[in-house]
Amino acid sequence: MSYPFNPKITEVNFTEYTPKKTDGSLIDVNIKHFITVLYPITDCNPVGQRPPVYINFNNEKNVEIIEAIQLGIDITGITLVKIDDKKYQYESLDGGHRKRAIKAYIDGLFKVNGKFYSELSDAEMEKFLNYKLKFTIYEKGLSTFMKGYIFRNINKTTDVNNQENLNSYGDLAIANAIRQMVRQMSVNGKVTQTHDFFEVTSSGNYKWIATDNLRLKLEEFVARFCYRFYMGGDIGSREFNEVQTMYLDDKVKVNKIKKSADALFDYLLTMAESRKGVAGNKGLAWGEMNTLANLYLFLFAQYGDWSMDDPIGFYRDFSKVYHDFYHDPKGSHENVVKFSFEGSGVTEKECFRNYAVNQNSYQKQEQLMKWITGGFDVLQFITVKDSTRCFPNWMKTITLQEQNYVCAVDGFPLDWDDAEAAHIRAHVKGGKTILSNCAMVRKIHNSDMGTMDVNEYKEVHNKSIAA
Repeated sequence: MSYPFNPKITEVNFTEYTPKKTDGSLIDVNIKHFITVLYPITDCNPVGQRPPVYINFNNEKNVEIIEAIQLGIDITGITLVKIDDKKYQYESLDGGHRKRAIKAYIDGLFKVNGKFYSELSDAEMEKFLNYKLKFTIYEKGLSTFMKGYIFRNINKTTDVNNQENLNSYGDLAIANAIRQMVRQMSVNGKVTQTHDFFEVTSSGNYKWIATDNLRLKLEEFVARFCYRFYMGGDIGSREFNEVQTMYLDDKVKVNKIKKSADALFDYLLTMAESRKGVAGNKGLAWGEMNTLANLYLFLFAQYGDWSMDDPIGFYRDFSKVYHDFYHDPKGSHENVVKFSFEGSGVTEKECFRNYAVNQNSYQKQEQLMKWITGGFDVLQFITVKDSTRCFPNWMKTITLQEQNYVCAVDGFPLDWDDAEAAHIRAHVKGGKTILSNCAMVRKIHNSDMGTMDVNEYKEVHNKSIAA
């Protein structure tokens, strides 16, 4: 494949793992050897390896792996790379699921054919432990990109999805930021904290989202919207190949993207909390979450900076429109659309359901936003802020002169060095950065004022003085 940023593809070396006894004879590389010798010195779940496909070990995939072993079927080779690490000598490149399934079965975490490992006969245990494994070992010094490059080449003919491919880029700043928003990771011995929107309950389910992260589904969602922030923050296409360019860009501004993404997830958390007050305890559904995220980008593109005043009202009215289109209880959306970007014979309802999860078309997402914002008055529930927050010096000078060089709060003399400009109507409440909304106040007052209007703060200040 071609790469847009010319990553360095280097020649690599690998060998088959063939340990020897002190007398020079070969050691049998079987499950027993893997569990007792290799497993303790191998990082079986590095950041670039896809995590377990299932949260619960008692699942069909794990059972199938163990059944194949018991039947003597080849489960294919396992790929490791030598690393410099205080704890591990090897890192998994491929085959992490097979390694974890074997270890979990021996640890008694699931049954196969009605039996735990401990319930096998001595002969069955011996047969299982003597099953031969094949390990390919790559030499030290592989770059993060080359580890992912090898993983992707190994898995060209296997079921590896887009985000698992992106996750294979490993220890890249943007890859780390995306995965750490969604799932806890161990970094330098410390467990990272996810964004609160991705909080997991004691039962292992997401508290605010009515889905899971199997096959890195939620990480893919995060990566796609991070790409939109990478591209400026508007709705639009976010296909795999496009997202990949962000991963490959060594100049990507990760902190800036993460800050924007955190704000998006703050908003989605607020929506999820509001949903519980309107529609019960179930979290945001997939299409609903995607549509709300698109709405967030759309509103910033339309209005610039804005803040939420009434999240419950916002979600309530959004939900009415969303479910009216999605479920169409009155049959109001069975009309066939005539969009230039749509096929023939497709109904409005069908389009809405498709566009609610669309990832590749600005036109379809824009139409989705037209339906949503045409169905409820968004501006009832938000405050559009002036994009210019700071007053220019000329406004400050004129205002201080008009105040006769006294503070607008305490009325005492105020010189330029101790003066700061404040919004008479607070900026967070929609106050504009214009001359008529400017007041010159003492620095300490401006600091204490927070999000209060000048007159609100003045009243509070005067009461405190009187007391």
